[in-house]
Amino acid sequence: MFDPTIAHIDLEALSNNLRKIKAASPESKVLAMIKCNAYGHGAVEVAKSIEQEVGAFGVMFLKEALQLNKAGIKKPIVILTGFFDAEELQVVDDFGFECVVHNFEQIEILEQSKLSRVLSVWFKIDTGMHRLGFQPHQVSQAYQRLMSHKMIQKPLRFMTHFSDADDVANNKTTEQISRFEQAIAGLDGDLCLANSSAILNYPKTRTTWIRPGILLYGAVPFKSGTGLELGLEPVMTLS
Repeated sequence: MFDPTIAHIDLEALSNNLRKIKAASPESKVLAMIKCNAYGHGAVEVAKSIEQEVGAFGVMFLKEALQLNKAGIKKPIVILTGFFDAEELQVVDDFGFECVVHNFEQIEILEQSKLSRVLSVWFKIDTGMHRLGFQPHQVSQAYQRLMSHKMIQKPLRFMTHFSDADDVANNKTTEQISRFEQAIAGLDGDLCLANSSAILNYPKTRTTWIRPGILLYGAVPFKSGTGLELGLEPVMTLS
């Protein structure tokens, strides 16, 4: 027989890590990533612990947003995959969640639906990650359609995701930044570029919003090194 392994969550360490991150980008608002049960740390507990220190929370799916809402979280909750059909959009509308919009199918659903409240949209551009987002050449058309929707909050917010910001030896992130800047040239709105890697490696990406994920929990998104070297503390320990 073996004793069970126990995960211990240190919320003071979480707060310390958040302070370190905010100190690196003091003018930015924090979209705290608590997707996938806060990377296994407990989304509800994490959200309650830092709610007063962040601007919004990011989750992957609608069901995660509903869990946080049920737990009494009041800060905006951003669903990174947005909605997949009219039924999900109805739930988003009912609860006042915010959504990433990343394809024309979502815009069509928006145009065909009747919203009861203004929807806050995060407009995602695929600059090289090739996971979700409008291609740069699609931005103008998608932007105009969203701007013409009476129930979409203006201005929009613009975001992208970096595929290799942990590797400063290649120039892919620099190329992605350039594509993003070209795609939104002349457009007004908040910007959200920096994930954990970019927060550390690319100061230029620390814009209106930063989007820390693994950094919050005391780890670094690199092949070598530890969070301790950056003054971060592990939020989870095992015994």
